[in-house]
Amino acid sequence: MFTGLISVPCLLGLVRIYLKYGGLISVIFHNFSNKFELEILSSQLKIDVSLRNKINSGQPVVAIETAILTHGMPIEPGNQFVKLAFNACKQHGVSPAFLSVVNGALRIGASEKELSALVNNPDSKKISRRNMGIALAMKWSGGTTVSAGIFMANQAGISVFCTGGIGGVHREFSKNFDISQDLFALSKTPVIVVSSGAKAVLDLTKTFEALEFFGIPVVGYRTDEFPSFWSRNSGLSLEVTANSPEEIISIWKHHLSSGVGSALVVANPVPEKNQIPYPEIDGLIKSACVEADTLGISGPDLTPFLLKFLNDRTEGRCLETNISLAVSNVVLGAAVSSLI
Repeated sequence: MFTGLISVPCLLGLVRIYLKYGGLISVIFHNFSNKFELEILSSQLKIDVSLRNKINSGQPVVAIETAILTHGMPIEPGNQFVKLAFNACKQHGVSPAFLSVVNGALRIGASEKELSALVNNPDSKKISRRNMGIALAMKWSGGTTVSAGIFMANQAGISVFCTGGIGGVHREFSKNFDISQDLFALSKTPVIVVSSGAKAVLDLTKTFEALEFFGIPVVGYRTDEFPSFWSRNSGLSLEVTANSPEEIISIWKHHLSSGVGSALVVANPVPEKNQIPYPEIDGLIKSACVEADTLGISGPDLTPFLLKFLNDRTEGRCLETNISLAVSNVVLGAAVSSLI
């Protein structure tokens, strides 16, 4: 069949080329497809005009995720967090860029009124890097997770991103293979991510190991222990501690110059007065996981269920701590951003 179109020696030659250079060709094609994907998605960014001018002129801007609002807090506490975040940024002379998806557009920057509308929308989706394209096609509105948020921040030219806690490896991983896309996104997106460690509902030990596996450096801010969201402790020791925003910037500049290409996670413990001791919260988390398993709750619905369960069992303490740590991360993120 092929001999009428191409000679046998020529065909054999092409086979030899593929066998010798096929791996390189695959890498080139993979990199090209990734670049094409990034260009398509970045062309969908809708950056607030004022923020665009500030980014272009080198003025400090800090990115903030919104899944914490749409899927991590009730409406009124969410609105409270927004006000506190705007005030914290104002005090540092930094502009906040809340990241969201509105009617299929990737939005960089939103007013308090716009964020309130997003939070009050019962159809708001939880949007990660995985379903960003679907969100654009289906004209969804929703809050962005870490994986989507750091992509948007990086494409907009914003170097500092704030969240409550990163995602990671879930408990019972060997049975459900549940692992957050945050880890993959962090491994390939060069931004500073300020968080209170990883969410305590995860398997923290496996998450910590996964961060190392994916080549994602973690720097403790005034701590030598990896924080566990509601708690300042986890029993997991950190390699490096930064005691000031200036030290974070120094590490960040050297991280960039190394060409590694991953994010730099800055682990900022929740303020001590607001923390819930790890042994206390860990026991409740185990009960919550059993309840979720009994009800068949998994996937994207699992974390919101666990957060609500824990907040109910702690009579609102978890939510108060969540707001405290989220605001604390914005304060630190703003301080770091002001130095870039």
